[in-house]
Amino acid sequence: MWLWNPGENSVRLIVFAQGARNSGRCGERPGKISLPLATRSHSGERQIVADHSNSPEHPEQVPVLMAWSGGKDSALCLSRLMGEKRWKVVALLTTITLPYKRVTMHGVREELVFSQALSLGIPVDLVHINAGCSNEEYELAMASKLEGYLRRGVKHVAFGDIFLEEVRHYRERNLATLDMEGVFPLWGEKTSELAREFVERGFRGIVTCIDRNVLDGKFLGKKIDRSFVESLPPEVDPCGERGEFHTFVYDGPIFKRSVPFALGDVVEREGGRFLYLDLLPEKGGREERVSGEGD
Repeated sequence: MWLWNPGENSVRLIVFAQGARNSGRCGERPGKISLPLATRSHSGERQIVADHSNSPEHPEQVPVLMAWSGGKDSALCLSRLMGEKRWKVVALLTTITLPYKRVTMHGVREELVFSQALSLGIPVDLVHINAGCSNEEYELAMASKLEGYLRRGVKHVAFGDIFLEEVRHYRERNLATLDMEGVFPLWGEKTSELAREFVERGFRGIVTCIDRNVLDGKFLGKKIDRSFVESLPPEVDPCGERGEFHTFVYDGPIFKRSVPFALGDVVEREGGRFLYLDLLPEKGGREERVSGEGD
């Protein structure tokens, strides 16, 4: 799995064993292949560092980071960027909550983000924050990461936001302090049409998190298809833009191959308000999804 390191102008390759098994308990990791040339990072993971400093540049394209949650809006946003000659997506940028090592808000294991990036053919870089951290702590962690890219001439970060003005303004204010700019390819589009586009273009996703204050828990684990969109209550945004639900995308026109996973346990958080479906890398769990096929 290629992991971009802007400070070293290189990428790291994290290699996961193809036959690794996971018991399904939260926090457990699949096995890794031990390689003699690998070095250990500060987190203890074995990594191979490959120097890509002589990789050809594309002066006609503008480098951009993709803020990547692994969900449907991120996938649609990335697809738009990849479809425009102006942009060159240099890396996916994913916020991971420690000590759980899961995508913030979505609850998806970081191993599955690595698998997504591998299928997309784009390096992934992680921003680590602690559970329950303040906005200030988050902003410091993000700024520290972005400064490395800014030094290399990357001045744009793309987001999958659609209509929440306060969220967009928050991102733009923080980027402006670094002399960077936000890019919002989906901004202002109708969420009903975006949800329809996601399905009709062949993207495949699953609901990983539900806010039970606004949406029934029965929607957890549902695949994102036409029937799902049509069955949503009228007060729930078709794209879950207000945080009603979150998703994990495992296949689609921008993926080289389907991302394999299996269904794990359902976990309650914050007094039962939020339901999370644990997705397991590779095989294991209540119901195997070896490649996402057959949904």
